[in-house]
Amino acid sequence: DLDSPAPGAGPQIMKLVRERSPTTTVLGLAGRKSYELVVEAFRAGAADVILKAPEQIAYLKQRVHMAAADGVIPHYWAEAAQQRTPAEALVSSPDDPGARIVMMAVDVGRSGGNETVIMVRRGWACTDMVAFQNNDTMAVVRRVREISRHVKPSSIVIDAIGVGAGVYDRLRELDEPVVPFMAGEAATEADISGEMRFLNRRAWAWWHLRELLNPYAPMKLSIPNDKILLTQLAI
Repeated sequence: DLDSPAPGAGPQIMKLVRERSPTTTVLGLAGRKSYELVVEAFRAGAADVILKAPEQIAYLKQRVHMAAADGVIPHYWAEAAQQRTPAEALVSSPDDPGARIVMMAVDVGRSGGNETVIMVRRGWACTDMVAFQNNDTMAVVRRVREISRHVKPSSIVIDAIGVGAGVYDRLRELDEPVVPFMAGEAATEADISGEMRFLNRRAWAWWHLRELLNPYAPMKLSIPNDKILLTQLAI
């Protein structure tokens, strides 16, 4: 609201939001027609300014839906990565150390129908994805070890929060090369420019994946052509 918390104070809030979260789409609501205030809102980073009037409700809903569709990872970036073959990903940057990495990642599903997902990365290609429902953590451990024996990864990154902690602990006891991912931990990493910092490792991981999926990036990531994965990435 351009007049919240005081008349004409909205643009300052918008500017603060854009500084703290550059990827956030900010929509302004105006209770009065004021050219100067609208210009100030756009200068503060507003994507649009909409008059608070009954006839504008449909347009407001449309803009909110558009903003929600344009998340951290653009939909067409993720689609392009799914259409890219593993071979195309592997030959795009032969001198990059990342092109020679073989690793696994495990997101352990909670109860209530959530799936456990195991992903295999070979170079810049995520070549294999296994998703299954099983609340037995030891069954997850066995499945991870089966895939690990075949893939021989240098590391297995596991979401070690909650139920994933038990899977991580058991695999560590079995001398698997596990690495815990603690989403809530403070992030020490920066973005590719070295200028943007992140509140926690979850925020950094999302942004880092955005950088990897950027079609203009030097590396070309390939990901499984899975509709559910596409929906979850481009939220």
